[in-house]
Amino acid sequence: MRPRTAAVLAWMLLGLWLAPASAGPAKKPPSEVPDLGEYVDESFGPDLFGHVLLHFSEHSFGFGGGARFAWPILPRGFFAHERVFDALHLELTVEVSHFFWSASGVRHRQTGLLPLLGARYQVYLAQRLAVLAAAALGVGPQWTSGTQDESSARFAWSAVIGVLYDIEPGWMARLEWGWGTYRDELRLGVGVRF
Repeated sequence: MRPRTAAVLAWMLLGLWLAPASAGPAKKPPSEVPDLGEYVDESFGPDLFGHVLLHFSEHSFGFGGGARFAWPILPRGFFAHERVFDALHLELTVEVSHFFWSASGVRHRQTGLLPLLGARYQVYLAQRLAVLAAAALGVGPQWTSGTQDESSARFAWSAVIGVLYDIEPGWMARLEWGWGTYRDELRLGVGVRF
């Protein structure tokens, strides 16, 4: 490369680098900030969800439904920040699940009534969208059929991650995936805030 061409390129690069600084700082478009009054004082109150449930693993399948009631423990969450809106809820869940699998050529079926008590932590990423993590434990009756019919108590647990979406003020949709008593779990529900 000729020295004159190199000098012209160097001046052009220097000009491109200095041009934005002389034009002033670039303005960012305003981001969507959740309304503090709507999403902390009112919306982080108690809520009630109804949901459908799918269980699945490599050799089994299950389905069910349930209801979940949540009460805010920390309605203002852990962070005192104008852009981070989080909350911690205590959740009581009651689910009925049917689970099917085959072993040694015999088809087995299990039905469980699972009361669970746990916690849900949620953080709003946008005005209507929040991510959540939840965990719960419980003990409930189960009925098994296959080689022999029997009933017993079953220790139940669930650990999930998911999203909450505010459909309308007071109405929410909830989707979550995780691991629990009957292997992988997928829940889809609709809820109302009080």
